[in-house]
Amino acid sequence: MTKKKDIKWKFMKVNGVLNRAYKVSNYGDVVHAKTMVPLKQWEMRKKSKTNGSDYQAVSIPGFKSHLRVHRIVCETFHGAAPAGKELVNHKDEFKSNNKASNLQWVT
Repeated sequence: MTKKKDIKWKFMKVNGVLNRAYKVSNYGDVVHAKTMVPLKQWEMRKKSKTNGSDYQAVSIPGFKSHLRVHRIVCETFHGAAPAGKELVNHKDEFKSNNKASNLQWVT
């Protein structure tokens, strides 16, 4: 977990719903809100060498599947995806850089 002076924490938002059981940092950390224990993040497996995903994901009880960290961070810090802009772009093109300042909603 990142230890910085300028770190900001917000309750997690997923699909427009505020979840007070988890917090998200502007550096891309996801923790339990009460204990501040980080959730394990892992890189999603690629389906093949030419397609798939390098994105970090977390498993959160109550969700049927894993959640991509970049989408959690973007929605928590930048709000819900605007109409027509439903993809999250990593400005520096590094999929492992999930800082809020590096993410933006795009078409």
